[in-house]
Amino acid sequence: MSPVVDDALEAMPPLYRPWVRAVLEGPVPRERRATCDECPMVRAEPPAVGFRADTRCCTFHPELPNFLVGAFFRELRPELLPGRRLLEAKIRARVGVTPLGIDRPPVYALTFRHGRAAFGSAQALRCPYYLEGERHSCGVWHAREATCATWFCKHERGRVGRAFWEALRHFLQAVDRDLARACVVELGLPSAQLAALAEAPAPGVGLEAGELDGRVDPARWDALWGEHKFGEHRFFAACHELVEGLGWEGVEARLGGDARLRRAVLRDSYGRLVDKAVPEAVEPAPVQLVKLGRKAAVVQGYSPFDLLELPRPLFDLLGELEGATPERALAVAEEAGVELDRRALRALVDFGLLRPVEG
Repeated sequence: MSPVVDDALEAMPPLYRPWVRAVLEGPVPRERRATCDECPMVRAEPPAVGFRADTRCCTFHPELPNFLVGAFFRELRPELLPGRRLLEAKIRARVGVTPLGIDRPPVYALTFRHGRAAFGSAQALRCPYYLEGERHSCGVWHAREATCATWFCKHERGRVGRAFWEALRHFLQAVDRDLARACVVELGLPSAQLAALAEAPAPGVGLEAGELDGRVDPARWDALWGEHKFGEHRFFAACHELVEGLGWEGVEARLGGDARLRRAVLRDSYGRLVDKAVPEAVEPAPVQLVKLGRKAAVVQGYSPFDLLELPRPLFDLLGELEGATPERALAVAEEAGVELDRRALRALVDFGLLRPVEG
């Protein structure tokens, strides 16, 4: 019997999963503390940052490339019906909808950019694909995009884990852009439609009256969609069919320079993620002290969503580790009567309480 592999990629969307495996050529450790079924951010108590139970981390509007939208119009399984209905409503509303995919409305993009501090707590930012009910499920989970597939509130390896998932997100976003553009070209959109897409203003560069009111100029819609007007869902389905049939070699052949650069960064980040070595020497890193008590200290290292509670003796010891080798750090801890092993030392580095000595 083959051993069971603990691989976070098992939970990736079906299209993304084989692409990422082809790039990494190895499993990815699961983020076991970021449990959506029992959200740790909803259960968080002060001084930790917490999320609202009716928003969670879903205070984000995904940007769905055409081929991911199309998954809901090709695969007619009952569990995809809620997502299909939400996407149909988006297409009818037209705002943010082009042959390249379904983007966030300009007003939402503006609000999100200036309301990042309200992440996790503002209902006005809640995702339009969020499904009400006890399970707090996502209507587009089956074909969620790069951000939703790679964001975690907590990471087993702290900033090392976050850096890996951010690198994966940037890579998948670049792949999404390249494949969405490949779809509109390879499915034979006329040059006039391609020109209309190419001339579209960058998101967030000024807002016209119609965009503020949630309206789309009919002439603009006609120019974008041409003969696919009223058949937008069929076009999206064709995009999904095209991309699904490519395989990784076909996807790779369509990648531009940005995606290839992001792939190199991703591979480097993956190497760091699976490397369990302790730095040759460490020093204290700047941290935010959240709470200090006689027995324990609560500190923020790499993330406000992932606070650490340290025994007070261990917290006090950090300042004594300036330039310490692992052996010296463990010896200092033993002299002070503080429990510390190499694994815990590496965790202090991972979570940003210590950092490698440069040079």
